Amino acid sequence: MLELNQLRTIWFKKFSESLLVAISVTNFLLGFATLLPQGFMNYFPMLMMGSFIVSIIFALCFASYWHYKEKRSSDFNSPQMHAWFQGIIRYCLAFFLAIYGFAKLFHLQFVTSYHLQDSIVSTLNGTELTWNYFGHSDQMGFIIGICQVLGGVLLLFRRTTLVGIAVLLPIMLNVVLINQFYQISVGAFINSVIYTLGLIYLLTLYTTELVAFLSKYKNNLPVVVHPILRNIFRVLSIGLACGFVLFVSNKSKSTVPYYGKWQVEQMIRNGKQLTENEWLQDSTAWKTLYFEQRNLAYFCPNPYVFENDRSLVLQYQYDELNGDLKLISYERNAEVPDTIPVTVKSSTADLMQWDFKLYSDTMQLRLRRFAKPQ
Repeated sequence: MLELNQLRTIWFKKFSESLLVAISVTNFLLGFATLLPQGFMNYFPMLMMGSFIVSIIFALCFASYWHYKEKRSSDFNSPQMHAWFQGIIRYCLAFFLAIYGFAKLFHLQFVTSYHLQDSIVSTLNGTELTWNYFGHSDQMGFIIGICQVLGGVLLLFRRTTLVGIAVLLPIMLNVVLINQFYQISVGAFINSVIYTLGLIYLLTLYTTELVAFLSKYKNNLPVVVHPILRNIFRVLSIGLACGFVLFVSNKSKSTVPYYGKWQVEQMIRNGKQLTENEWLQDSTAWKTLYFEQRNLAYFCPNPYVFENDRSLVLQYQYDELNGDLKLISYERNAEVPDTIPVTVKSSTADLMQWDFKLYSDTMQLRLRRFAKPQ
């Protein structure tokens, strides 16, 4: 049997475990704050910050004490301390992640929001977009919830801890990215980072075993291609994929200077100026024009929200050399489309005048580019 002094660990490992244990315990205690009166929640952010500072102080002090005792005392049972702390980390992670899992299973998270479903997408913030997206599918929420609960259960047993990490870590990394880049609440982001770091730390405990497994793994199938050719094929597999996507991207990327969203400030049809509210009855009284990728243009009568059923969809062709713009309509004949030349009179990059003839109607549009959302 190895002596205790042969199982010494570096100070940083002791600090990491001490910090994760302190944060886990304080978070567990803070969870009961939700049972207190609502007015108390005003102090919750301050309480979270205070608990984090206390956790850091505890980890610095206890890790230093632990490291000192390990060096100076031959009978100090450091492995037992690691076992206790790693067990606390596993059980606390299982508890917290299972809460999120059960919340999804019992419809406390990703619940259908009826007012968000009827909201305009551009008016939603990152949290509302995320909630509405995941709330669209009950099955998706159920699968994520089951994985979180199952992963939590696997963390409770030493033999299945690595499997639990493999289930939970991809989910938590995704949660961290969503919380960060979709501006979810600071508290949710901090918690997701803590849980992810806890899983990563537990994963580092298996570094030796994972490296040994990967180094010993060998495919027993016969070699059928020369090593040089294999390397060429490896490069081509990724290089061709990247090249193909770049080709399609450049081909589909619009070089039209009018690309974007335009407001129809004035519309004259056959010499008659349309009134401000004519779009309510006439679907051809356009108020918004969308220039999209893949050479598609949408003429929408509603100035507030896009209505697919009432909008006219045309393709467009733009000649970069001479600046000619043509609209193409398949509305009347899918086999022989109508080509509609457009005379563009542009005074600025954000204001232009269109003159064209659509079927038997002579059109004049004054368009102003919408400001891009900040």
